[in-house]
Amino acid sequence: MPKTATAVGPQILAQAARKAREQGRGVRSHRSTRDAPVEERVAVLEARWEETVPTLATSRDISDLRGEMGELRGELRGEMRSLENRLLKWGVGAVLALLAVLAATFSATNARIDSLAARQDARMDALDAKLDARFDALMTELRAIRER
Repeated sequence: MPKTATAVGPQILAQAARKAREQGRGVRSHRSTRDAPVEERVAVLEARWEETVPTLATSRDISDLRGEMGELRGELRGEMRSLENRLLKWGVGAVLALLAVLAATFSATNARIDSLAARQDARMDALDAKLDARFDALMTELRAIRER
């Protein structure tokens, strides 16, 4: 496919002038061409014309490019759908993993709390039994003191 012409910016013109100087071709600024004879100016314009015309796009080139762009657009859409599906799967997987970690943490914490509560209940029962025994001992001592 031939190269297509685009709008030429000042940077491109300056780069072309440097390249022409490096290759030994003379490049004149636009101001100096006005002072040149008409034949020389026409020759410069013809040279530019011969360089520019082969790079211009034809209607067939543009229609071919449109067809290629359509194909690329379809491929890109397919790739985007695929990427979107992969991202969705990763997102759902991450959420499920987070929920699993939270559930495991919750159940482990509850199990630890239950074991601590059972130990605390056992200690309280032992202290309650000691307290009851001590209370009974004090009550019998108090009754013994009253009976005297």
